[in-house]
Amino acid sequence: MTFSIGALQRLIAALQLPSNTTEITINISADGIPEMTVRQLLTDEQINSLAEWYVTEGIDRIQYGDTTYTLWERGEVQP
Repeated sequence: MTFSIGALQRLIAALQLPSNTTEITINISADGIPEMTVRQLLTDEQINSLAEWYVTEGIDRIQYGDTTYTLWERGEVQP
């Protein structure tokens, strides 16, 4: 699907995205419930608040990863 620049600009204006937005993703699942993810650059104040919270709570370095599960059909169990 291709959108014109004008259509995208109207969408951005309608969503009232802040100027520090770097990316938006809109997903519509099979059940029809749309989700929108907005990524944006943090302000100095937000960075300082996160740093303070990080130290106050004694949080270790945050690590994350993805886990993928595969469904497979199990054969009949032999006695």
